[in-house]
Amino acid sequence: MNARSLCVLACITASARAGAQQPPRVRPLGPIVAQTTEPMDRISGLHALSDGRVIVNDGLGRRVLLFDSTLTHFTILLDTTGATARQYPGGHSFPGTIIPFIGDSTVFYDPVAIALVVLDPAGRVSRVFAPPFPPDAGYLIFAGARFDPAQRLLYRASISPRNRPSGIGYSPINGDSAPIVRAASGTSAPDTLAYVKMPKFPPSELYTTKEGANVHRSVIDPFTLLDEWTILADGTVAIIRGQDYHIDWVSPDGLRTSSPKLPFQWHRLSDSEKVVIIDSVTQYAEAHPGRYSASSNGVSVSGVMPAGVIPVTDLADYRPPFARGAMLADADGNVWLLPTPETPLSPNPGPVYDVVNRAGQLVDRVQLSPGFGIIGFAPGYVFMTIREGTTTVVAKARIH
Repeated sequence: MNARSLCVLACITASARAGAQQPPRVRPLGPIVAQTTEPMDRISGLHALSDGRVIVNDGLGRRVLLFDSTLTHFTILLDTTGATARQYPGGHSFPGTIIPFIGDSTVFYDPVAIALVVLDPAGRVSRVFAPPFPPDAGYLIFAGARFDPAQRLLYRASISPRNRPSGIGYSPINGDSAPIVRAASGTSAPDTLAYVKMPKFPPSELYTTKEGANVHRSVIDPFTLLDEWTILADGTVAIIRGQDYHIDWVSPDGLRTSSPKLPFQWHRLSDSEKVVIIDSVTQYAEAHPGRYSASSNGVSVSGVMPAGVIPVTDLADYRPPFARGAMLADADGNVWLLPTPETPLSPNPGPVYDVVNRAGQLVDRVQLSPGFGIIGFAPGYVFMTIREGTTTVVAKARIH
């Protein structure tokens, strides 16, 4: 090969590398096409049906509602009044969760009855069955659980099912990682598909109140490292690793693959930058104190106190690439990630999502309006929530 050919080859290679490393430009989300008017409290789940209707779980309001495609007309499927076919769990119990099931049917997990209630496409209760692995039922109160096309239930647990004592039930995550498991009805224990790194919380510390009582308070580490995960419609598990911002994939047949690292503005924090961050977190903690109850010299006392904050010397050298709840799967085979770069990806206000396809390629960057958060997807559409006064609104927008 002559010198001219080598030069051309080098230029092509350099150009290809540059093109591969160039992330897409940030663009605004498409227009909003529908929006709810019914007052709702806190939305904790949404299932978009194939004909445009939407089932919404108003967790704090203790209702499940079925909206038409315009999001203006609705039917109450579950509530606490007893007027529906099955009541929503009330009192001090955890809110139920909704999980997309087969086709346009939806599963509602009732944490009081420890039962999975199947709602048919018309919103009627069609049957009730036990969780595939009842000792793990408590984990279904958390977001992220999903059925795959084979009707196996995927969710995050705390202890590997095959290593836990029989009948342990729900338990908090004590270690620094948690298993993603898949359970099929009639099996002795779920299969562990992968592990995700969980936030490592600093130990609590003693705090002396103004009355002289010593109480324990939580301590904030603003940069704790974690992984996030989601499940695609075909049952593929996607895990974004906080260590280096790459995705691990576990396909339904158990095949494990990894994508290259995604673009992120890694920036090593200086000592002065760390001081500014810790001071800012401390000011926030002092402005948002929590309540305490204690005994001082035999007298019961109560009041408010700020959370503690780790010392500057314990702060990580790098800002984590994302925060908790940063990963979602859309209805078109992509995952949406909400990074936390040092420098905003857009000069305009509003969250910017990285959209990554199944091949692990960053194919889009989409910006939402300020205050909006994603709650679900339909093919070509995204559903968002925003607080308006004391109520929550659900809005449907085109992705493009």
